[in-house]
Amino acid sequence: MTNCEGKRKAAISSAFLLLCGFGCRPSPYEKFAFGEPVVLREDASLVRENLTDSQSILNDSRHEVDMARLRVEWLAAEKNLADVQLVAAETRERQDGLALKYARFLELEASVPGDKGPVAPEVMSVWEDKLRQYAAQTARSEAKVRLTLRGVNPLRQKAMIGGLLADKPQTVPQEESEP
Repeated sequence: MTNCEGKRKAAISSAFLLLCGFGCRPSPYEKFAFGEPVVLREDASLVRENLTDSQSILNDSRHEVDMARLRVEWLAAEKNLADVQLVAAETRERQDGLALKYARFLELEASVPGDKGPVAPEVMSVWEDKLRQYAAQTARSEAKVRLTLRGVNPLRQKAMIGGLLADKPQTVPQEESEP
């Protein structure tokens, strides 16, 4: 017997043993009754004994899915509200910073002696126009906050009813929430 023939016989016999090993393992369908397979083994975790238990488990799963969807929707709306509030705070900060610079400029102009101020009226109108633009931008961003809050409040109510919120969340201060 050559080395090649020995390897071939070993490979064939090991393949035969593997096929027999997989073919002889028991199946959950051991017998047939009236042409249909009869399950002799059952997984206890997959098959429920009582229909009402199965129905309550299904209802609990559906409730859990609904709460998860509500949480995702609510948190997305809260994130959107936080983004809009951040933009509103930044525009308010820019407006207040410009108003402070303008006030300092007016104070500096008032402290200069003489009947004619050192600054031309055109420069003053540029400052005032820029201040009006910032005020308009701040008003628009605060209006966006109020509109976004209108969409978030119903979701907050649903989240509170569903038990996702423990207590009433903080709202926008009263001066911002009035149209």
